[in-house]
Amino acid sequence: MYTHLLSRRERERRELLRNIRSDIEREERFVGDFHLYRILNVLFDAQLAIEPVAADKDEGLVFRLGMRGRRVLRLFRRIEKQISRFQASEEERRALFAELIVWSTSQIAHPHLETLKTKELKDPV
Repeated sequence: MYTHLLSRRERERRELLRNIRSDIEREERFVGDFHLYRILNVLFDAQLAIEPVAADKDEGLVFRLGMRGRRVLRLFRRIEKQISRFQASEEERRALFAELIVWSTSQIAHPHLETLKTKELKDPV
């Protein structure tokens, strides 16, 4: 791999994102991937707004889901703190949330794509 060509900061960013993704994946068994990635996507996307939206503004969505929603909100706040401590600039902060949106969106899409692949293998059109 070309990691030796990456800057120290880029390696640190990748490590932070790897740790955050691991934290999120550990929550799957408690929350379920259906809710987890969708709620996080909304919260991550709000951070890319011109004026980032506080997570509390999305409480309606989160709290309608009860305990699972509150658990995701706590996870999001931990992620937000990690990114805030790490960020060297507002651009870096936005880039980190953008990376998380790309990843969480792929997590949402993956089961649907796998189902389609399985179906097509069993019953080719």
